Amino acid sequence: MLETFTDQSFAPHLGAGFELAEPAGVTLTLVELTILGPATRPPGGGREAFSLIFEGPRHPVLPQRTYPIAASPLGAFELFLVPVETTAELTRYEAIFT
Repeated sequence: MLETFTDQSFAPHLGAGFELAEPAGVTLTLVELTILGPATRPPGGGREAFSLIFEGPRHPVLPQRTYPIAASPLGAFELFLVPVETTAELTRYEAIFT
């Protein structure tokens, strides 16, 4: 399923919640979508690389790994997340699609 996602799959869902199956009860909000540049499109087609930024609760800070998304506007799937920033209020995570 991940191979079919493009930036346009996620664009309409900025501000939406993505509920993790594990750890239960954690929902991340999609807050940013960035195209990583037209030069990232492989010759002969394919999708452009893009980055997604999600915000979640300050605690727990989730380690870098693949997480099952239990519920989202796009259904259930797995997503590799990397924590990129922690503030007093929240933790931000990034997922990159190439």
